[in-house]
Amino acid sequence: VFLSLLNDSIHVGDRLKIIFEHYDGNRLKKTAGFEEVVEILDYRDGVMTFKSEHTGLLDPQIKAFVYGHEVEDVRSVDYDAIAMLNVSATQEIYKQLQEQKESSAAIIADLQQQLAALAQEKANGREQVKELADENRSLKEAFKKLEDKLDIFLSQSQLVEK
Repeated sequence: VFLSLLNDSIHVGDRLKIIFEHYDGNRLKKTAGFEEVVEILDYRDGVMTFKSEHTGLLDPQIKAFVYGHEVEDVRSVDYDAIAMLNVSATQEIYKQLQEQKESSAAIIADLQQQLAALAQEKANGREQVKELADENRSLKEAFKKLEDKLDIFLSQSQLVEK
């Protein structure tokens, strides 16, 4: 059997599933078709040759649909498993995000307490500096008074000696 097909991915030895239309004897009424897995015997210039179990039923005017290559190591995707894995992964990411938020909140609260303590220490330090400056000023004034009294005393004692 020959089938005209333009496809560069077909090679001799490939197994293809082909779905054929089928007509009743008078060709006026289309009936259910049939399908067959065939091995490609030859493929040149868009025409493939294969052996069919239904050779007597095939006509050059019958339409055929090439369904696909037969492969030995068919792999399939389990979309339900992927969806469940996605849900599990999303839940784990959400859990980790919540833990990080809690941890960040605790760190922020601790830093705010430390900042408040530092601000209090700074205010206390300023108060102490002010008190020390006032005390220093008082001591300077007292020292100045003592110096003045000493100068007066020394001046008087020099007068007395003369």
